[in-house]
Order: sequence, then structure tokens, then C-alpha cells
Amino acid sequence: MAQSPKKVIWWIRRDMRLIDNPVLTNDIDRPLLVCPVFVIDPTLIGKYSAHNIRLEFMFNSLRSLNADIENEGGRINIHYGNPHEIIPVIYSEFGASEVRAQYDPSQVSRIRDTKIGKLVPLKLTSGLSVVGASDVRSQSDKAYKIFTPFYKSWWNKAIYNSSKLPKINGEIQFTNFGDPSILNKFLSNSNKQFPASEIEAQTRLNSFLSLTKSPTLGMVKYKSNKDRLDKIGTSQLSPYLRFGLISPRLVVNKAFDVLTRNPEFTSEVSTWISELAWRDFYIAKASNMHEFEDVNFTEYFPWRLDFEQYQSWCFGKTGYPIIDAIMRQLRIEGWISNRARMLAASFLTKQLLIDWRWGANWFMQHLIDGDSFANDGGWKWIAGVGAGAAPFFRIFNPIVQAKKYDPNGEYVRRWVPELSGLPSPYVHEPWLLTNGQRLDNKMNGYPLPIVDLHEARDRALTTYKKLRATT
Repeated sequence: MAQSPKKVIWWIRRDMRLIDNPVLTNDIDRPLLVCPVFVIDPTLIGKYSAHNIRLEFMFNSLRSLNADIENEGGRINIHYGNPHEIIPVIYSEFGASEVRAQYDPSQVSRIRDTKIGKLVPLKLTSGLSVVGASDVRSQSDKAYKIFTPFYKSWWNKAIYNSSKLPKINGEIQFTNFGDPSILNKFLSNSNKQFPASEIEAQTRLNSFLSLTKSPTLGMVKYKSNKDRLDKIGTSQLSPYLRFGLISPRLVVNKAFDVLTRNPEFTSEVSTWISELAWRDFYIAKASNMHEFEDVNFTEYFPWRLDFEQYQSWCFGKTGYPIIDAIMRQLRIEGWISNRARMLAASFLTKQLLIDWRWGANWFMQHLIDGDSFANDGGWKWIAGVGAGAAPFFRIFNPIVQAKKYDPNGEYVRRWVPELSGLPSPYVHEPWLLTNGQRLDNKMNGYPLPIVDLHEARDRALTTYKKLRATT
């Protein structure tokens, strides 16, 4: 006699995929009837402009996921409003046995899930990270606040977890009474650089890991190209990981497979996997923040409240070409490499001594892959505040960095067209030109540097040292 299906609600959040999604893993030999639900929360999307690139990517991802589910005979039930009001109603009307959702360590999500968990049976699953935050702890059962020991503990667990991709037992069906038409009210412009679909995420991963399709880029040259600003040296999977169009566990699974079959690329693959470990590290820190001592100097650090210099940084008018190129790429494309993020953050917090929270907020407004825990974690690390931060005396010199990672000035010329006609010796240091040369090269009003690097470095070191001595 056929068993009646177990009814569950899939509350879609940051897991917009069908492949390797723990929410859809059925651990019983009983059919599973899944009602896919997405709630557009106005309190969350209201923080951003109507043309925000991250929201656009999210809505396009939803459209793509709905198309995939329609191919399976179902449809997403999309609502606009407060999840605390909507989820319990759907749970009751559908007659579900539980609501399943992927765990999210952000403070907003925890508060929301705690409230809803009191109204309906809410089962939070893994899937956001390769290894769960509770599974990577020290021998004394404490959370790691520094990356290196975290990574050593994480590595073997990541190998094990990524090798145990779940198998679907029994039949899974999707309900088709949902109404996704509300998506028509939101942005639908296609993003040529980051097409939003699970298939695109899989294609990017396979292309990046291929050792034959891209012999001069991708994994083959990852270690030497990952920091280059004038090349596409990274996988650019971050937006897809941000919204769960691809499983981080599956990503690591395929990377380990390349490592096993091609040991000569151990250095390249291991370096790339370590970048994924950083993502897990920040997720773990967000999950375990209550365990860390309060070593955040943010509140009483003597930040400079210089709004004019902040604006110059935001809009790429600092007079330092590499910084300006980075900030202009951010505003136009909504994505910059990790090296670019570190350079921009270091300049704002060290050379300008402006509060890292100003910069973190600007990044979150413009990044297509903006993630609060990774974004805040990265900014605190660069600024030298918070648990496990980088040494305060680590100050990136934008000129040195530019010559190293954009040696011919191609990146600067692309994003700072005022300097497109300058020869390589001057493209990173245009202030070395005479007034006559500036006119001859038609620099179109490109500004002089807003700060002297040597003076700024001395000021930053003096300020940090004084603070450390008094705390």
C-alpha cells in the first residue's frame, strides 16, 4: 500500500538550487511533497534602491529557480510581506508537517527564525557552508577566532563532508499552486556578466576547474593570477554562493576531485580551497560571536569624520588611480576581486582613518555578492579591529600594489579613462607629470592625491599605537 506523502514547506532563502540542497534531502522511504515558498520581506529589500544590483540578481535567481521547478511540475509560492504572518498561514493551509529552511547566522535571521520557530515547527538545515560552525572547534571546544588554526581543523572535515553528498531517497514532488507573478513588479534586467541561474553557476565552476579549457587562466594559473587586477584570475562564483545557486559543499567536492586526479596542481587547488575556507570562517565567527571577548576597538577608535574625503573614496576621485579604478568598477559592475576589496578597505581605514563601517555600508550597497558576515569580517580584519584582526601596522601602499598587480596599467586605463593616454611609468603616479604634460595628455581634470601616503602612514601608526597603549 502506497504511503501518503510527507508534506513540508521549503522556505527558500539563500538556497536557490535543486542540486545538493539539504532542505530537499528525504531521509525516509516515503514520498515528499514540497511546497516551495519565498517571502519578499519589505523591511529587508527596503534598505536598498530599486535598482540595486544584488536585488536584481536575487529576483532573477528566483525566476530561474521557478523555471527549474516548473520543469519538475511545480511552482514557487511567492508572497510580499512579513514572514511571521505569511509562513504560519501557508503552513496551516497546506497541512505541512514542518517548515524547512537553510540556517543563516546573521542576527536578523536568528531573531526572525526564533520568532517563527515559536509559531510553526521550523527545521533549520545546513547548506550555507561546507562545514557547519559547530563542527569546527578547538580541542577545548572553543570557537576559533584566528583563521590559520581554524583552517587546519576545517580541512579534514571539509574533505569528509564534501565526499558525502546526500542521496535523495524516495520520490520528491513540488506543489504547483503557487503564484510567481509578483516577480513581474521587480527588476528583471539581465546581467551579462553574472547571468542568474543554477546552470550558469555549474558551468562557471566546471570551466574554472578545467585544466584544458583555460590553460592560461582558471585553476591552472590561479595562484599567480588570483590577485591580478588586469586579469580574470578568479572563479567569480561569489554571487552564486551568496544566494545558494550552487552548493559550497559541491564546489569543494569537485575541487578535491581535481586535486586527487592532478596532484601536480596541489598548490593551485589548495590555495583556491583556502579561499572557500575563509567564507566558512566568517560564517563560523558570525555563528559563535557570543564566545569572543569584546576586543573591538571600533567604538572608541578616533576615526576621522571627513565626509569630503569619504565621498572622494566612494566615487573614485582620490587621486590614486588604482583606488579610483577599484571604486569605479564597484559602482558600475557591482563586483571587485578580493585583492581590490582589501586595497580599497586599507586605503579608507588606514590612509584616511575613516570608520570601517562607512566603507562596509558602501560595499553592501553596491556589491552583487554582498554578505554581511563576510563583508563585516573582511573590513574588521583589514581595519585591525575585532577578534583575530590583521596587525594594525599592515598598511597597503596603493602605488606598490598597483605596480605589482596591474603592472602595465591596463586595469587603471579601463576604469579611469582620464588616464587612458598616459604611458606606463605615469599611469599609477600621474602627479609626477608636469602641468604641461597633464594638459598634453588630456587628463580631463583628474584630481591630485587627497592625502600624502607617507604622512598618512605615520598618522595611522601613531594613532593605532596610542590606542593600543591605552586599552
